Order: sequence, then C-alpha cells, then structure tokens
Amino acid sequence: MGNDSSQPLKYGERLDNDITVNWKKIQSENPFPPREAHCSCAVGNKLYVFGGVVQTADDDAVESNELLIYDVGEVGSNLLDRSWTAIRLQQDVGVLQRVSGGTS
Repeated sequence: MGNDSSQPLKYGERLDNDITVNWKKIQSENPFPPREAHCSCAVGNKLYVFGGVVQTADDDAVESNELLIYDVGEVGSNLLDRSWTAIRLQQDVGVLQRVSGGTS
C-alpha cells in the first residue's frame, strides 16, 4: 500500500510469501439471508458485516442496511458458542452520496 516513496522496494524485486492458510467449513445457525456486495471487517473475535444485496422470496434484489456481527469465540472454544447477532441502528443509514471537492 502507499506510493513509491512509502515502499523501500524496487520494481522487479520479488518477495516470497511463505504464509499457509487452511480453510475449514464450520456449521453455524444463521438466521439472516445470504447477501452479496456487502462490507465486512474483523475486529478481535468478531466479524462485522454491513449492508449488501439480499434476494427476496420473489427473487427481487433488495439493498440492506443491516449491521450483523458474527462472534467467532475464543481460539479453541466450543463451536456451539459461535453466533450471529443483528445490531439495531438508531436511524436508517440511507444512501450515501459521493461528495467531490471542487473549486468554484
């Protein structure tokens, strides 16, 4: 990330990645419908999921303003302790408009 002045690397230099990631599917009760085009962020042992597009029973695509939290529990904890929770927002977030700074 950043620009040329923030990186001590030269173009053409190769960095090997020796990190191995192992994925495994877990079983979890999820009372919320699947979604796409959402934002998510992991903080500590929680995964925050905001918004996205949800398919309705009528096969319509509806934008969501839900904020969901998945508590992954502590390392080595019982898988049954993992849970989803919805956070009630004080007000509707609405549609955010892009603001561009210009000169007059």
